Amino acid sequence: MKRSLTLPLFAFGVLAFALFLTAFQPQLPEKKVGYYVIESPFCSGCVAGIRATVGEIEGVEAVKVDVENHTIIVTFDAATITPEALADAIVEVSTFKVSLKDVKDAPEKTSGR
Repeated sequence: MKRSLTLPLFAFGVLAFALFLTAFQPQLPEKKVGYYVIESPFCSGCVAGIRATVGEIEGVEAVKVDVENHTIIVTFDAATITPEALADAIVEVSTFKVSLKDVKDAPEKTSGR
């Protein structure tokens, strides 16, 4: 009787341990680049403020402002924030009216070797 329970209990233990390990694996960032059109008027003097405030939003990794095309280009972690929520957050922290133009996968960095 004892022997007939050993194998099923061992198999159950292995399965439970495997499920435990997969449940606690860290989620890798899903880097995206969002292109947001600034619909409010702004000047080149506003660029530093836009970079600083947008850069403080959780999930944002890089911010570039294209003054000529009235665009904010944001590299962000899509596992942390959605592109639409990021647009709302940009409006909230910057007081500029923006709209989402496009979202693309962020290019992978290559080593310089």
